[in-house]
Amino acid sequence: MASAQRAFASKLTKHNSSDIRKNVANYQLLSKSDSSSVCSSSISLCELVEPIDYEEFLTQHSGLLVRDPLRSILDFPANDVQMRVVPRKIRTITHVVPSEELGELPLHVQHCVDCFTRPWKVVEFSQRSYSSSCSGARERADKGA
Repeated sequence: MASAQRAFASKLTKHNSSDIRKNVANYQLLSKSDSSSVCSSSISLCELVEPIDYEEFLTQHSGLLVRDPLRSILDFPANDVQMRVVPRKIRTITHVVPSEELGELPLHVQHCVDCFTRPWKVVEFSQRSYSSSCSGARERADKGA
C-alpha cells in the first residue's frame, strides 16, 4: 500500500508557486477582457471636459423649452443676482502697505497687497431663501434654534 502512494506521488509534477500565481492572474485578465462590456476603454480619464454654457444651451433649444412643463424651473428671475461692492474695514487710518513703489515689488507681494487692500465684491441672490440648500436653515429659524 505504501508503494502505491509513492507511485502516485512520483507521477505528480511540481509547480512553482510563482508560476501558479502568474497563470491565475493571466486567466483572470483574459476572462475579464473576453466578457462583453458596455464600457469603452478608449475614453481618456485625464481629458478635461468643458462645462455646458447654460445660456447658449437655452438659446439653442428654445423651441423645445417653450413647450416644457417645467419651464419655470429653467428661468432665472431677472432680479435674482445683485452685486455690491463693500469697502474693507481697516483698524488703522490707512492701509499698511510697503513703502516702496508697488510696481517695483515682486509679483507675489503685489498680489498680496492688492488682496488685502481692494474692496470686497459681494454677490447676493434674492431667491436663495427658496432653494433646497437653505431649507435646513429655514427649518432651524422656524423652530427658533
